[in-house]
Amino acid sequence: MKKIILGTLTLTLALQAQSVYAILNATADKEALLSTSISGVVKAMKVDVGSRVKKGEVLLELDGDDLSRSLDVAKADLLTLKEQYRFASVQLERYTKVKDLLSKEEYDKLEHDKNLKYSAIKQAEATIAYKETLLSKTLLKAPF
Repeated sequence: MKKIILGTLTLTLALQAQSVYAILNATADKEALLSTSISGVVKAMKVDVGSRVKKGEVLLELDGDDLSRSLDVAKADLLTLKEQYRFASVQLERYTKVKDLLSKEEYDKLEHDKNLKYSAIKQAEATIAYKETLLSKTLLKAPF
């Protein structure tokens, strides 16, 4: 009889409990080995181990201050090159009107100068695109 009363008392206390504690093992739906494609000093860890993240969320940021300043310099250089190209184009247009008064060599030099400025602009644009790509690689994002 004591066992029945003790069992009933234990069952009653268990049903009235406010919290139930349990140990569970959880596994991730997906796993990935992550790394950055460039090396550098970690500037910030945006999440903690075991945190829930969404696709595209920034997990880690490398120090990209030098790359950022380098990109700013490249953009300023591009502006300078565009102005030089504009001037070379205006100058060539001006001399085209009096082409007969110039030697062939002088005119060809002006035309060549304009073409060089154009090539320099294209190279500067490619450099900017490359530096922007490098800067984007300072961020490690969640793949899924």
